Amino acid sequence: IIAFFGSISYELYLFHIIVLGLMRNVIAPKSLSGLPNIGLLLLFLLCSALIGYFIARFYSERINKMCRAYLASKTCHERLRFCSPQQMKDQLFS
Repeated sequence: IIAFFGSISYELYLFHIIVLGLMRNVIAPKSLSGLPNIGLLLLFLLCSALIGYFIARFYSERINKMCRAYLASKTCHERLRFCSPQQMKDQLFS
């Protein structure tokens, strides 16, 4: 469970406030007290986790893979003129 929330933590951080705002628009906060609030809290956590998971799985991970593939491509290395650590050291201290 901890690993799951760790893997979606950024998306959960970004989208929990949207879920909270939507829930506040649907349910008046002052109309509830006591036990129903626990149910709403669980609903909020579940909805936030599901939305965070789907955003991470179908958007963030795909974008990250495309960016990593682009940066790892040979043309990108040639364009950015990556050099070895030894070459960097020689250039910096010569």
